[in-house]
Amino acid sequence: MSQNQREKRLVRQQVMLTDSEIDQLKDWQFENRVPSMAAAIRELLRIGLTHSSDLDIGDNFTN
Repeated sequence: MSQNQREKRLVRQQVMLTDSEIDQLKDWQFENRVPSMAAAIRELLRIGLTHSSDLDIGDNFTN
């Protein structure tokens, strides 16, 4: 069992998504056979954090 699987989830975070973002998330969840939307979000977050140094996101976030 990995460290992430042993950690208790103690924080709940609300995220606002567009309809197209939800559609993309559901498609990714289905294609990768992830059991729940929450698990898909956690996995995509883990992937993004792992590879964030490889990306040039610069000024994509203005709000």
